[in-house]
Amino acid sequence: MISKFLLPMATALLASTAQAAYFQADLPAANANAAIGTQLIIAGKGLEVGDQWLRAAHTQALLFKDKSSSGPIRVIGAIENSRTLSMLANWGYKNVKVFEQTFTGSRLNDLFKKTGRIASMDWIGHNGAVLGFVLEDYSNRYFLDDARALSSIAGQMTADSYVRVMGCNTGWNLAPAMAKALRVPVAGTFTFADIQKLHETKEWFYHDEGRYPGGKFLKRNELSYVTPINCEADGGCLRLKPVHIAYQGKHGNYGGTVPFIKYFCGDVGSADCSRRMAISLLQFASTASFASLPTEAQFQEILADHFCPGVKDMAKRQACRQSIRDHVSGNRSLAKTFTTSSGHTLSCTMKSCEVKMDCSGGSCIMVGTGKPGTSTIFVDELNAYIQGFRSLR
Repeated sequence: MISKFLLPMATALLASTAQAAYFQADLPAANANAAIGTQLIIAGKGLEVGDQWLRAAHTQALLFKDKSSSGPIRVIGAIENSRTLSMLANWGYKNVKVFEQTFTGSRLNDLFKKTGRIASMDWIGHNGAVLGFVLEDYSNRYFLDDARALSSIAGQMTADSYVRVMGCNTGWNLAPAMAKALRVPVAGTFTFADIQKLHETKEWFYHDEGRYPGGKFLKRNELSYVTPINCEADGGCLRLKPVHIAYQGKHGNYGGTVPFIKYFCGDVGSADCSRRMAISLLQFASTASFASLPTEAQFQEILADHFCPGVKDMAKRQACRQSIRDHVSGNRSLAKTFTTSSGHTLSCTMKSCEVKMDCSGGSCIMVGTGKPGTSTIFVDELNAYIQGFRSLR
């Protein structure tokens, strides 16, 4: 454990040796209830994006802290650079433990086993659909075998547990494997996941030049938290969210997508899965603040933020948001095959998607096998959240 007196020495040592290392740290919360189980947040190494994953992880930690009741909050992550430990100290983290060894899947699983009851897991980082979730670097990842080994901690999950794996293409392989092993709902993505920041329009936009309207990003978040947050080093005003187009990148051009982070229920019953999905959505930095449960109007806005793409075209944004509001309120139901994807939307159920790995081109890519234009997963998933939220009230 690192004390505030030893922190400068530990930081200097890690910086000078540039050795692989990872940490575990707890964020104190006045309303933390150990009986709920630990809210775990896992931050992989950012590498070319620097410490953005850590800052997004801190946003999530602050969200848990803001609620009227949560479990103890713990972040496990790669030590990115010489600033990592000082950032944690400045943000108020306690019980900081540094492990001066390579961050691997088996070592992460060992930390899970020592955690006790687990209320939730939020994973934030790089991921390759075929290659795995980046922990230390592009060689040391969380592989499918590591995910399957999570079956050994399934008994540590609670009756409300859920998992979100936020990164690029986590839904093709990793999330379904975790859902099967842990026997809890697990959400994953089917395309790029990119950093968004909170804008002065009180909406979240991708932070790259040209992807947001004119104006400034906020330095204080009074939208997502009951107790407003000053966004030091972007903590509190930075989150990770998937885009609405199919993946085209260094791993190839994938065939199809799902334009939101999609849940896999595994062996969890439909009603219980929907309930846990709703719990998870209420524990994500969005466009409304509430201590316990949101109002119906707030929930509509949260769903609109979750399902609608963060494009800078105001007309497109508002049209999507209004269609979500109308569907939730019952004013006008969406067509069963509605989607916001600009291309082929994968055919999925709440348990699996119709996909395959295609290695015919010399490298392996992921493609959908369902008939284009027939997917109902957008509306199915939206309805699941609605049903789950109504069961919480």
